[in-house]
Amino acid sequence: MSNDDLVPPPPDALELSVAASMSRQYTEDSRVFLLSLADLLESALPGEARIRRSGLLGGNSRPIRRIEIDFPGGRFALEDPGRGPLVATRTQVVRDVALKTEAIPVNEWIQAVSAAIARRADESKATRDSLRQLL
Repeated sequence: MSNDDLVPPPPDALELSVAASMSRQYTEDSRVFLLSLADLLESALPGEARIRRSGLLGGNSRPIRRIEIDFPGGRFALEDPGRGPLVATRTQVVRDVALKTEAIPVNEWIQAVSAAIARRADESKATRDSLRQLL
């Protein structure tokens, strides 16, 4: 194995755009970021993200409590504990069995999820078109 095999490929423009947009929104207001992220995932990857909202009644305007999505790199979750900063986790999943869950910094979570979304966009014109409209 050469050193070139260990170096990840450089991020593409779409991945960088998604990551920059997500990071900017998170920095401005983490709770608004969760709403925006839920909209992005529901539009770009319909049916793939599991979004839990607070409260019993209402529509999509209710505050987000947790977003969870599975990618080949694992299961990624972002949770609003109600007070304090958001909590980001990555879970290693093998054959639908969760093996290890670790807390990671939100910015690392954003980078990993942005890369996974960009990879999906490479495979799907609908995903790519949705991302371009949202960005």
